Amino acid sequence: MKNFLSVFFRSSDDKEKIKLKREFENEKQRFTDELEKKDISFLLDNMESSEYFSNVVVEKQKVLKSYGSEDFIGHYVRTQVRNLKNLEFKNKLISFLDQEEYYDKKDKIYSCLSSLCGNTNNEEIYYFLMKQLNNEVNYKIEILQGLWKFKKTIDYDIEPIKSIIIHGEYYERLAAIEALRNSDHPEIHDFLLKEFKTSGDDFMLKILGVIWKTSTKETIPILEKGKRKSKDRYLRLEIEKLIDDIKDRK
Repeated sequence: MKNFLSVFFRSSDDKEKIKLKREFENEKQRFTDELEKKDISFLLDNMESSEYFSNVVVEKQKVLKSYGSEDFIGHYVRTQVRNLKNLEFKNKLISFLDQEEYYDKKDKIYSCLSSLCGNTNNEEIYYFLMKQLNNEVNYKIEILQGLWKFKKTIDYDIEPIKSIIIHGEYYERLAAIEALRNSDHPEIHDFLLKEFKTSGDDFMLKILGVIWKTSTKETIPILEKGKRKSKDRYLRLEIEKLIDDIKDRK
């Protein structure tokens, strides 16, 4: 009888946990769908929110002993911002930059504009952000972070991005290198290869991702020098992979 009761209660407990997990997933979907309908002001106000997105979170934590970023409103808002595609927000976001009540949210505004630019390939936003790269002392990382998705054909100006790679601060430079992805500009390869020769591990790794497709057999000696210089095992493996990939190309 004791074993039977033990199995019975354990079975009931498992069913309750399964039910709670399903309810949590349903609530996540409901909240995500709800976010799709929210105005951009709501997203700006809640990107850093540490409030629970649903009452079911408390029960989930209590019963399942499960805790994570997906418990919080900010997690879903930031995901929504990274995937932002609603061009109706464009003019409103730009106007917010000049409004005093949004002054302390300029970093978030630029993050939204950059994501919107990359996700929609919008030329007007791109050139606005290029102008802001030259004008803004701060927020360069936020301006750059979504631009890697933007398709930069040969007729698009990329000089403000290149300037930051040369003159910017550490994290600004990393963001600018990443922003040069998805570009048809032929000079980018040699420009970044020059940086590769004198850079440390973090920058070499970031540059590898951008020059991967444009690298040729002429690139190999420079890559090999970088490999010998680095003590980072992961970077050395990535360099080896690129060298092997180049050699296998027809």
